[in-house]
Amino acid sequence: MKKLFSMMAAAICILVGAPAAQAAVVDVSFTTTGVAGDWIYDFTLANNLGGTNELYFFGVVAPATDVVASPGIWAESPGNTPWTNTIYGGSNIAYNNVWCTYGCSNALDGITTGQSLSGFKVHDTSTTAQTSFAWFAYAVNGNYTGPGCFNCGGNPAFEGVTGQGGPGPGVPEPATWAMMIIGFGAAGSMIRRRRTAIA
Repeated sequence: MKKLFSMMAAAICILVGAPAAQAAVVDVSFTTTGVAGDWIYDFTLANNLGGTNELYFFGVVAPATDVVASPGIWAESPGNTPWTNTIYGGSNIAYNNVWCTYGCSNALDGITTGQSLSGFKVHDTSTTAQTSFAWFAYAVNGNYTGPGCFNCGGNPAFEGVTGQGGPGPGVPEPATWAMMIIGFGAAGSMIRRRRTAIA
């Protein structure tokens, strides 16, 4: 009977369990090092677009324009600072720290699908470290057809906000709560039966 009850509880947990979290098609996270008045933010840009889309243009809004490092073939893009996306259907946010590959010539060798790249570093002299940043990113090849982009007919582009270390854990969904309640109930029932059998 106990085995049957345990198997039923496990089956319910599997059936009711919450779906796995999906990564954003373009994911941005960052880490912070330094002390008050001398912060360095290191951004990581991840490409989950699929296909042959390559990320080649990226920027964030920080308290000042102060790029201090660029990874690999990427370089600071002073000619595109500040950059706004209004011309391509995005927001009018002024991104003041901008990077691109090969002078933003849409050249390949950007971040390919399934890859991520860190080393996009910005300096900040604020007393308190920033906890979130608005960002944008563009892909070349123009074959992305999923949700969330603007300029989808050309070079698909994305905008968002990232928090320290990237997106945090979400609030549990109702299915997760149901699974937890059933699990706790099953564990409590088994403990109660075990105590009764021992007495």
